[in-house]
Order: sequence, then structure tokens, then C-alpha cells
Amino acid sequence: MLEGIAFEGYLEGLRDAGWRGDPRQVRLGYTAASLRYRFAELWKALAIIPDESQHPWAEQVFGCSIEEIQDHWAQVWCLVDSLSDEARQLMDVLD
Repeated sequence: MLEGIAFEGYLEGLRDAGWRGDPRQVRLGYTAASLRYRFAELWKALAIIPDESQHPWAEQVFGCSIEEIQDHWAQVWCLVDSLSDEARQLMDVLD
């Protein structure tokens, strides 16, 4: 998965720069950022999808059908939800 590859690349960059800490701490920061996204950005999708008058605008902006937009947001939500759960678990472990 791209998300995992990106995170591993980030850790590699930290190590190349001399960082030798616990990678779980970095992962906690990364996953905790998903909590912000979860609450701050989700409202955009929630405002567009139920309002059919916004569908033509959304389709033009995103270049795909409203169904594809809904599918995309569902996938994003699943990823963010998973990362949020991981953040909570890491907070318990690293406490």
C-alpha cells in the first residue's frame, strides 16, 4: 500500500539524517495527524454528497462521477479510521 511505502520512506529519511529514536513515536505522530483530518476534512464530503445541487460542481472539479467521488471518500474514511485506531493503540503502548 502506498501509505506504508511513504511512511517507511519517511523513517528512512529520518535515519539518514541521524535520528535513532523509537519508530513507534514517529508512527504515533503520523497516525495522530489522521485524527485532525478525520474531523477537519470530512465535513467537505458530507456537505457535497447529500446535496444533489452540488453534484455537477463536484463532478466538474474532481473530473469523475458523484458515485466515484463517494467511493473515493469511503476509501479515505476507511484509511483514516484505521489510522485513528492505530493512533489510539500507540498512545496506550507509549504512555
